Amino acid sequence: MTLVDIVKEFENIASKQPNINHVGNGDIYTLNSLPNIDYSVFFVTQTNHQQSENTITYNLVLYYIDRLLQDNSNTLEVQSTAILMLGNIINIFNQLNPDAQIDYDVNYTTFTHKFNDYCAGAWADITITTDNELGICGY
Repeated sequence: MTLVDIVKEFENIASKQPNINHVGNGDIYTLNSLPNIDYSVFFVTQTNHQQSENTITYNLVLYYIDRLLQDNSNTLEVQSTAILMLGNIINIFNQLNPDAQIDYDVNYTTFTHKFNDYCAGAWADITITTDNELGICGY
């Protein structure tokens, strides 16, 4: 699988989840430029990637974000739902893509943040290793 295959697969899986109404990838702060986001949001960002002779390892951050109530009384519920939704999306990806090995030491970080709206959620740092189809050869 290539990087684009992996990101598109995560977006496809997330778009089929209940209550996820916006999916995207790239810089998470682009959400600030979207005036009318239909929450909840699933977003994929990249960190660094490593290539060895036989494999490529992709490091991604998956986000689940939802809007808070005015009194922030739903913060813990949003964060809990975020962890469950991210875990479910990761598990579905793993089931559908046996050639992509997910490192199941997945770290979740909960947050509150002001985008255009006051939001809460979680992000998951994940590592996916696939075969390096190119190897160390050139074309």
